[in-house]
Amino acid sequence: MFGNRDYRKGLRVYTTLDLGLQRRARDAVIKGLEAVDRRRGFRKPTGAASPKGKAPWPAPGARLMGRVTRRDGKRIFGLFGGHPASFVLVDAGPWKHLSAGIPLLVEVESADIAARRLTVKPVAPAEGSLIALDNRTGAILAMVGGRDFEKSQFNRAIQALRQPGSSFKPFIYAAALKKGFKPNDIIVDAPVSYWDPSSKKMWKPTNYEKRFFGRVTLQRSLEHSINVATIRLLEKVGTRRVSGLVKRLGILSPIEPYLSMALGTSVVNLLEMTSAYATIANGGLRTVPYTIQRVETADGRNLFEREARITRALDPETAYLMAHMLRGVVERG
Repeated sequence: MFGNRDYRKGLRVYTTLDLGLQRRARDAVIKGLEAVDRRRGFRKPTGAASPKGKAPWPAPGARLMGRVTRRDGKRIFGLFGGHPASFVLVDAGPWKHLSAGIPLLVEVESADIAARRLTVKPVAPAEGSLIALDNRTGAILAMVGGRDFEKSQFNRAIQALRQPGSSFKPFIYAAALKKGFKPNDIIVDAPVSYWDPSSKKMWKPTNYEKRFFGRVTLQRSLEHSINVATIRLLEKVGTRRVSGLVKRLGILSPIEPYLSMALGTSVVNLLEMTSAYATIANGGLRTVPYTIQRVETADGRNLFEREARITRALDPETAYLMAHMLRGVVERG
C-alpha cells in the first residue's frame, strides 16, 4: 500500500477500535455463548436418550445428549443417552461452568461394557461473533470473531457466511415502504403454495407458530416476524427490487432472487448485515465500514488518512418509517 520505501523505524497505525467497547463486546459474546451452552447443548444428538439406562450401547462417534451428575476437579461424571460416562477436562475453556444438572452433548470415544461405562468427550460448543459500528461514520468500534482466537483464527464476523433468517425481513419491508406501502397497510396471512421447478415439488411455507393470522398490518407482521405475510409482501414488491435495495444498503454477497429470500435463505456475513442496519439507523446514508483511521511514519509524517465514503442508499422518509417499525419489534414483538 505504501510502496517499497524503507520503514524499518516502524509505522504508527491508528485504528477505530475502542478498547473499552472491545472488552465489553468480548465479555458479552462469551457470556452469551455460555448461556446457550447451558440452555441448549450444542447440536442434535445422533443416539437415542434413555433416562432409565436401557438404551443400546452406542458405537464410538455417536453423539448423546445428557446431563452432568457431578464434578470432581477436572473429571466430569454424567448420564448420557441413559449410560453413565465420564471424561477429563484437559482444558476447561468454554466448559468451566460445568456442574451437576448442566445439559451437555458428548461424543462417544469408547464403551466398557463390562464396567457398563462410556468414555466420552464434550462436543465443540457454540460459536458466535459481534460487530459494533458507528453508524454515522462506518468506524468499527468493536469486533469479536469467535470464542477464542488462540484456538481458532477464523473471523466469523467477516469470514463466516451464514443464512440471516428473519433478520433479513426488515429489508423486505423497507423495499415495500419505498414502493409506496404504509406501515398500517393490510396484508393477508393465509396459506399459500408455490411450484418449485428445481425440486419439482410444491413449496408451502408456514409460520413459526404453525397457524395463520388473517388480515394483519405490515407493522404487526414485522413485529411478530410472520413468515407467510412477509412472503406475500415480497411477491407484491418484487424480488429484484429487494435485491437492488440490500446491495445499496451494504450487503454485497449475492442474494438469490427467490421468494424464500423473505426467510433469509441467502448467505451473508455479519459485517454486511450490521452495515445494512446501520444505514437504516443513519437516516438512509450508507457509510462504508473501516478499521484503519490513519497511518504515520515513526517521525510523524502522514502516509494515509481515511476519507469519508458516504452514499445515499435510502430516502430519509423510508429510513425514518423503517426505524419506527423496528422500534415496534423491540417494544411489542
